[in-house]
Amino acid sequence: MDQIFWGRPQRLFRYSVTLFLVFSFVVPGVLSLQAGQSTGTQPPVLDKALKLKIIDWICLKLDEIYVFPDVAKKMEVFIRNRFSQGEYAKITDIRQFSRTLSKDMVSVSNDRHIAVRYSLNPSLRAQRLDEEEEKKRLELRILNWKLDNFQFKKIEHLEGNIGYLRFDQFADARWGGDTAVAALQLLGYCDALIIDLRYNGGGNSNMIQLILSYFFDEQKHINSFFIPRENKTEQSYTSSYVRGRRLDKVDLYILTSQRTFSAAEEFTYDLKHMERATVIGETTGGGGHTVATERNDELKIEFNVPDTRAINPVTKTNWEGKGVVPHILCPMEEAFDRAYSLALKNLYEKTESKGNKKQWLKWVWEYQQTMIDPRDVHPDILRSYAGSFGPARIVFEEGVLSVIQPGRKNKEPLLAIDEITFIIQGDSNIRIQFEKDTAGNVMAAYGLFSDGTKQRIPKNK
Repeated sequence: MDQIFWGRPQRLFRYSVTLFLVFSFVVPGVLSLQAGQSTGTQPPVLDKALKLKIIDWICLKLDEIYVFPDVAKKMEVFIRNRFSQGEYAKITDIRQFSRTLSKDMVSVSNDRHIAVRYSLNPSLRAQRLDEEEEKKRLELRILNWKLDNFQFKKIEHLEGNIGYLRFDQFADARWGGDTAVAALQLLGYCDALIIDLRYNGGGNSNMIQLILSYFFDEQKHINSFFIPRENKTEQSYTSSYVRGRRLDKVDLYILTSQRTFSAAEEFTYDLKHMERATVIGETTGGGGHTVATERNDELKIEFNVPDTRAINPVTKTNWEGKGVVPHILCPMEEAFDRAYSLALKNLYEKTESKGNKKQWLKWVWEYQQTMIDPRDVHPDILRSYAGSFGPARIVFEEGVLSVIQPGRKNKEPLLAIDEITFIIQGDSNIRIQFEKDTAGNVMAAYGLFSDGTKQRIPKNK
């Protein structure tokens, strides 16, 4: 698509592919409390004896499974004390009791993976199906992943040769690996890559291993995982082989929010502490454990209890309860603009002066910076620029300076780089610079172009 300013065509080097969502992903630890329940059957009468039975079973599982034995004991003491002090006495609904126990244990552990729920029938995570039923369930899950494009939402090539990739789940690499590889290869010749995990709630560790492998030129130790129930430690590494082009020289930026959770946090934490990426946005949710779902068929109670904890080889700890703190803290809504501007700045600074790439990067960087933070110019100065310049018009209305280009009806706002130079909002290829005489009168306007050329248009009398 060509854009015209005063008769001068400029080609836009930008494309994007938007991938659409069909099904939504459920964040670990925020699972529906209604899963597996039958609305046609009344739950049991919740008396003191039943409450104690539920607490006894939960405490048993905490002792057997939970990743920090000392924290498990603190949670047990807390909920038993509340029970003995009558804090649960007025609760008569087993669902409310389950939610309250969850909330109380999270208040002690700050572990958002913990969840208790009443479920008349086993939830999907707790069902023990025969081989044929398990096969059908897996086929349905794979179908849903395919319809979701394995949660890969958006791929975009930005000006400055910077890639943007958003995916909202780490799908199982056994089925989603081809999609991940295709996305990375599409952006394989970018100089920098922005990975957007602001809406990513976690997923499978094998997808972490697959994607991370592209960002290193040799095998790396990613994490160790301690499993208390089995008293063993497992380790994960990047792969020494990847399909297609590696991105080991690409500058990496990761966008985060409070919604970034679990596997998405591991991915971010790993790259941050291997000093491979710059993290920008909000501190993440703080879910550093994998989760087992235990079920008591007699009580119809299910318990999500973390059974494995990550141990990062650099920090010797993980992000549980703390989250991943970005290098640059900012609201999630600002994270992309901050990352894009920083990526352009860093590429500009390390690019050699020979050729026109450095000049081009400076041009794109100045545009992005001005979009984020335009310079304030006094209204009287802005008003002085209003008038006709050849077939184009500059107008100043309601405190905003705009251009109406020939053949167009819409006003396009002008944002100031400095007192006389302006970008056109939404068009990074062209700028307007005003010429004044010694008395300060506006004599002409220049159309400035990214290749260094310019076109002078006198102001109409």
